[in-house]
Amino acid sequence: MRGDLHAGLDWAEKDRIRNDLALAQLRAGDHAGCLKTLEPLREAAGQSDNDIRSN
Repeated sequence: MRGDLHAGLDWAEKDRIRNDLALAQLRAGDHAGCLKTLEPLREAAGQSDNDIRSN
């Protein structure tokens, strides 16, 4: 996602947009694109809810 397009969004909204994009890519058959889009969320996926909220 381009930085200038989401500069004013909080992390939760950015993640929702990223997830929606990845789902569209998956449904279109672009599995590699889907994984690439979700890559920045990989670290957060291993954290607890409290750890994510504190960041």
